[in-house]
Amino acid sequence: MFQRYWFCFLFLLSGCSSFQPLQDKPLGKDGLLFFSTAGEWSYGNVLVDAEVRGWMSNNYSAIRLAPGHYRLTGFTRNYGYQGKYWRSLSMNIPFTVEAGKVTSLGKLAIYKAGSKRAIVALTDPGMAERYLQSHYPELGSHLAASDYQQADIQYLPEDKLSDFRLSFANTNLLALKSQGDVSFGELGIVAVGQSGARRIVPTQTLAALQPAVQHSAVGEHYFVDSFGDIYCYCDNDIVPLNRAPDQPVAALAVAPSLWVAGDGVGGLQVSSNQGGDWATHSVRLSQTYTAPHFSFHDDLLFAGPLTHDYKAADARPRGVIFDVETGESSAIGWSEYVTEKTRFFRVGDDYIFDPVNLDGRTTFLFRYDEEDADWDEVRLPNRQCDIEVQAPEIKLDCRQGSNFVSIDAGRHWSEVISSP
Repeated sequence: MFQRYWFCFLFLLSGCSSFQPLQDKPLGKDGLLFFSTAGEWSYGNVLVDAEVRGWMSNNYSAIRLAPGHYRLTGFTRNYGYQGKYWRSLSMNIPFTVEAGKVTSLGKLAIYKAGSKRAIVALTDPGMAERYLQSHYPELGSHLAASDYQQADIQYLPEDKLSDFRLSFANTNLLALKSQGDVSFGELGIVAVGQSGARRIVPTQTLAALQPAVQHSAVGEHYFVDSFGDIYCYCDNDIVPLNRAPDQPVAALAVAPSLWVAGDGVGGLQVSSNQGGDWATHSVRLSQTYTAPHFSFHDDLLFAGPLTHDYKAADARPRGVIFDVETGESSAIGWSEYVTEKTRFFRVGDDYIFDPVNLDGRTTFLFRYDEEDADWDEVRLPNRQCDIEVQAPEIKLDCRQGSNFVSIDAGRHWSEVISSP
């Protein structure tokens, strides 16, 4: 039933050629190829007729080409230690470029099942125009609405999305992540647990879903797909929501009266009316570390980039602390040790964070120093403890030896003597 769609397999390529990055100037006698991706491929070289002709960054690619008939034949990228490994994805998607016009392949949903890689094309008529007007305003200003066209290829019809998803999900093991009674994963699958069984809820995407970081006062389930679109599982249905114009969402934090979206390139978008309107925040988190990280604590939202390594100190990343009730914010210095598991807290007048406590093995704490706008490591009496923060106390529940408590954000520790 689905042989007409592209199913691509992983293989290795060698060789590379240089290309001219897209410049913000009118197309003239050339045309433009445009597409976006969702899934495991968000960046890398783009091969047209088996030759590297452009670059994909943050899931988008816009490549200037002379008029003619072409085929999109693959993606390649380096990865691993010092980028010494080479990975490629093959495909065979025909398209035609016309002078002064933009040809869009729409959304290419890329996902995997075992060793297979699959690509399905979905239409998105206005995406190319929005992207160019935002990122290449001079080029975009010389294009009319009639200058944008979809490629003459087979797109998966919207009314077949659910059929395709169910067929693939029933024949392949897809890993799903859970958020309460709702599970989500690749192919835009949202599965709701009911009486020991799962019901798959129809969605309008085939992209992998990631949950929003949600404040404890939020009852609905919010998700971001890897095309950068926002959805809510509300009233037993999937509802698409507004994102910031021209800004794909890489990560989303949701509180009742404050939404904050990271755009994946170091910027933040803020909404006070549940995505109805968005404004760009004045602080840019980082030019180097662009994956955003959110953490709620009580009435505060900590926002900053994932950094992971010592090089972040040279990149001088910045963070923002939002008051989720008022929407007011203040910029702070950020740290080189922020991981996906990092938890931030306010203890009295201090901010602290715990980057790796959730691994169950090693305890670290850092306290924010207002004077040097940096995070200093807190000296702990025992490194093998679980951390519990109940302001104004920080408790260390240690697996070997005594337990400890601090009432001044880790400046002093008192041993807790347990009763026999």
